[in-house]
Amino acid sequence: MGSGGHFRDKNTPVHQTLLTHQWKTENNIPSITWPTQSSDINIIKNMWKIIKCHVQETANIENRQHLTACVLQRWRELPSAYIHDMYDSVVKNLFCYN
Repeated sequence: MGSGGHFRDKNTPVHQTLLTHQWKTENNIPSITWPTQSSDINIIKNMWKIIKCHVQETANIENRQHLTACVLQRWRELPSAYIHDMYDSVVKNLFCYN
């Protein structure tokens, strides 16, 4: 871990074990508490949700090529302003958790 880096502790059992805690302490690894499965700070999960809903609404997906075309179409249709808003919301939500 480079200078100024932090370990993102996702509150999962593997990150909460005594052995893990001791190792991080012995190696001076600072942690950031991170909410488990938090979609409000995981942009790609939100993007996939939008794409998945679009694909599910598309009638009669015929094959893998058709599925790929639907996914790419929806990805290209996502407004850049929406993506920027998602990034901005990450910073706002991080302040809520820490």
